[in-house]
Amino acid sequence: MVVATGAAGGDVLTTAYSSGGTQRWRTVTAGRGADAGAEVVALAGGEVAVVGFTSSAFGVPAGGADVFALRLSSRGKQQAVAQLGTPRDDGADEFGEENLYAVRSGEHLLITGRTSGDVFVAEVEP
Repeated sequence: MVVATGAAGGDVLTTAYSSGGTQRWRTVTAGRGADAGAEVVALAGGEVAVVGFTSSAFGVPAGGADVFALRLSSRGKQQAVAQLGTPRDDGADEFGEENLYAVRSGEHLLITGRTSGDVFVAEVEP
């Protein structure tokens, strides 16, 4: 299965395809503000974590653009979401382009990116 994510009209579009190219599922995660997916990380049991940035409230917003980590089931259903940040823009550069990277570390995600000129590293349980 191949899973891709990105922005779709200000929302997060995540799609999974079979190895033969058939779409298995598609989900849109949307808030009132601009949202964008940046990374997809495979988790145990066919679940995936989607990491991106948002100016919406997926969890508890901190201000500006925040980073989110979203866990989706093997069928594309939202299981959990975490939102983190500072009062400034996090996870995106001054042009609104993603600046996030994520990897799996056991049962956690390690996320790194940019926050208003600084670099951050965070560990979350998606």
